[in-house]
Amino acid sequence: QLVEQIFEIVKSINENEGVTFLLAEQNTNVALRYAHYGYILESGRVVMDGVASELRENPDVKDHEHENIEPTKEHNKLAERRVRLGLLLAELGQKAEVEVTEAEMTQAIMAQSRQYPGQEKEFFEFMQKNEQMQQQLRAPIFEDKVVDHIFEQATVTDKKVNKTELQTAVEALDKD
Repeated sequence: QLVEQIFEIVKSINENEGVTFLLAEQNTNVALRYAHYGYILESGRVVMDGVASELRENPDVKDHEHENIEPTKEHNKLAERRVRLGLLLAELGQKAEVEVTEAEMTQAIMAQSRQYPGQEKEFFEFMQKNEQMQQQLRAPIFEDKVVDHIFEQATVTDKKVNKTELQTAVEALDKD
């Protein structure tokens, strides 16, 4: 199954390269077999968290199982493109020495904490103590900075094309 293959790849990268990943997966059984630590979300809020081996044994986690969805070719293609894009951005960011500053992290945590009116302080403290949740916020900031870096380095030129030429170019991209 595709999900198992992706988890195997991520596990291998984690073990061999020491790279931390944050993955979202609806099949908690699969996710918790590969994870070191897990978060169970309900309506976008964390309802349980803990060491994966302990969560696997928790009967309440079973209530959060979702039925298996059989992936189509299009799903597989999209998943592969997303993984490749993520790895490419990580490599480019590392080579360009792109970093997420403490100020950017603080700003992101503050923005997220506003989603929990009256609990902003508790949320902020939770985030500061939880490296995995920080990584969840850091990743999109890092990716945005890498994309900005790419745009800064790029030379853009206009090229006039007619409708047929544009359609042909788009179709050629779709074949890849």
